[in-house]
Amino acid sequence: MGAVARSLSGALAEIAGSEHVLEDGTARARFAVDGLEPRWVARPASLDTVGRLLALAHDADLAVVPRGGGTALELGRPPARLDLVLDLSRLDRIVEYSPDDLTITVEAGVTAGTLAAHLAAHRQFLPLDPPAAAARTLGVGYRRMLSGAGHDAQYLATLCPTGMVFVPSIGGKSHCEEEATAFDDVERGANVLLQAALALAGPA
Repeated sequence: MGAVARSLSGALAEIAGSEHVLEDGTARARFAVDGLEPRWVARPASLDTVGRLLALAHDADLAVVPRGGGTALELGRPPARLDLVLDLSRLDRIVEYSPDDLTITVEAGVTAGTLAAHLAAHRQFLPLDPPAAAARTLGVGYRRMLSGAGHDAQYLATLCPTGMVFVPSIGGKSHCEEEATAFDDVERGANVLLQAALALAGPA
């Protein structure tokens, strides 16, 4: 590691704490984005720490990518380069909640599941794309797609908002005799469907 890299490592550790700055090969591979591995992963626990890390990154011309649960990394433009990943999972606090005003402020690391549980105590919920929220909470990768095949959903869609949860077919083969799906994928899809249905149903 060069002198500049050592200096930056020390500066990052001074800001976020040495135990919350990762630079070993395993961590770098785990936090890769579109095949690019960062040189460092920092795990801030406050907005002040985020601000100080970004200020350092600006001064050092580091390319920064924020990361949440890591379940939607395929969305957006792939980064041209990647030096520092900000893992926001430690920013997991409910900052302010006013049930009577129907307003809530949370930090970036609060999961959809945690938020739903917090709101449910007041018989409230956040109606934001339940299937995607369920997938993120369960740590399941997903992508939105349009289906041109004939399904019952196309008839239901004339009566109410309708969507479907697809699970991958082995080898990409579907609608044929060879079609098969791994049980683990079936289980993940069923759990996403369950959590989405519960979110749409609202508090009991």
